[in-house]
Order: sequence, then structure tokens, then C-alpha cells
Amino acid sequence: MLNPMDPEFFPIKQAKMFGTFPANSIIGVGLLPYINRLKTPKVSILNLGDRKGENVYYLSENDTKNKIDKIYTIVEPNEIYDKIFKENTAGLEKNILEYKGEMVQVLCVDSSLMETNETLDMRMNMYYNKLEIGGIICGNNSELPTVKNALNFFKRKNKIGTKPYF
Repeated sequence: MLNPMDPEFFPIKQAKMFGTFPANSIIGVGLLPYINRLKTPKVSILNLGDRKGENVYYLSENDTKNKIDKIYTIVEPNEIYDKIFKENTAGLEKNILEYKGEMVQVLCVDSSLMETNETLDMRMNMYYNKLEIGGIICGNNSELPTVKNALNFFKRKNKIGTKPYF
């Protein structure tokens, strides 16, 4: 049974009342300065696994330099999270586009998709080739052993030598 007082299920409006939004684990919190440094005038983002729409919301509300052109969000259907996602992204529908294979400058991968090396590898193999050269791969919760292992596995397999910043 869903506990309405569990912060995991708070919509952003409620999380703000408790002072828990934005959380440091939201990808966009650390990502915006890097987006602003990209030389391209407009940036497209592929956002994987943002179950509650927090990253979409944060990026949309804090893009003060208007660098973000499009945000494509792919999430697996989930009855509970779908409701929270809709509430959190109400009014931002123009920013949330259906992904149809376009090239992007930023690939955001939520740690919920990195339970195992194989899970991340499967997701990244689907979308890594859609990242433009010089683009950014980002995620959250890189301090978790499962996320570290999955990232290191993907980097070794694809001969990516630079240290990712998550």
C-alpha cells in the first residue's frame, strides 16, 4: 500500500513544502553548468528513467540561458509513478517530446536503470550511438557500488577513457 507520507512519493509541490526539492540526486542540479558550457546554441536531451519527472521539471524551470531546446523522456510505465510524473510535469508538456531516434547532445541516465551491469549496458547500447560527438553522458548516485560497477563495465566495454562526472 502506498504511504502518502513517504517522501519517495511526494510530488514536487509537496517536496518543496518540506524543503526536500531539489534533491542533490536530481541529475539536472549538476548538469546545467555543463549544458551552459556547450558551444552549440541549443541542446537536446534524452532523459532515461526520470520516473517522477523531477529532472524534466528542474531543467525546464532553471534553464535561465534558454539553452535547452528539447527534452525527450523515456520511462517505463508504472501506475504510481505515472501519476506523480503527470503532476510534476503539468504545464511542461511542450518540453517533453516523444523520442524517435534523434541525435542529442546530452544523455541523462537515472540510477534506477543501473541495477546491474547488464541493465545499464542494454540501455546504453540502445542510445549511446544517438549521442553527438562531444556530448555529455550524465547520471546520478554514482557513489552507489551498483552504479559505479555498471558505469565502469560500460566504459571498459566501449573503450571510453575519460572519467564520467555524475
